[in-house]
Amino acid sequence: AQLQAGARSASDPTGEWSPHETDAPVSEWSPRENDVPVPLPGGDVLLHLGDFAIDGPAKPRIAALAKFDEWLAGQPHAVKIVLRGNHDPWDVSFPRSNASYVTQPSCVLVGGWRLALVPFNARPVRLTIPQGELLATHLPPKAHLDLTYSGERAGSSALRGAVERRQGAPPVVWLCGHIHEARGAEIARFGKPGCAETVVINAANANSGRANRLVAGPVLFEMRDAADAVGALQ
Repeated sequence: AQLQAGARSASDPTGEWSPHETDAPVSEWSPRENDVPVPLPGGDVLLHLGDFAIDGPAKPRIAALAKFDEWLAGQPHAVKIVLRGNHDPWDVSFPRSNASYVTQPSCVLVGGWRLALVPFNARPVRLTIPQGELLATHLPPKAHLDLTYSGERAGSSALRGAVERRQGAPPVVWLCGHIHEARGAEIARFGKPGCAETVVINAANANSGRANRLVAGPVLFEMRDAADAVGALQ
């Protein structure tokens, strides 16, 4: 499966976008015309990791949501999934693209892989993470690809703890966004000593600091077996 991804930071008032191909994650999208990407390469799934909405008066916000839906509709992926980010409303529909909007933890099957989806929640309390070889969250895990420009580790302890407590093997790949200056990938372990490795990918697209533009494209990868992601990164 191939996946394309991208993401915007929590401080970005402009919006965000994310596509997903054979398996592709994206986080963060900007509704401004000059920032809207042309159609992405094809793939199985387009995954937006949250923060697609803009701040401001109702009329521009509604127009930006319609434009985001129009952009999603123009992408070639058969499956389109959008996670709620901390800037995003609870109730949104995407009538043109028919994209699925995720506001509660859930799991979907994509190309034989279980994709666990965990949108933003201001009060995560004691989270339960769905089982899945792939995990997509708006927030990054604490201490992994979460370093802000001010030097703060702004990842989620609740998410990390939930994954470490989860029964079974840790995710093979963990996709996230939110902290755009921490874009990148690294290998980590979430669980008991000796547990399997996880590739963490922060697919943020926006500039460092207060986000006002996109500076990076989506992330695109293909999964064939559990060793693929870790082996490729190494």
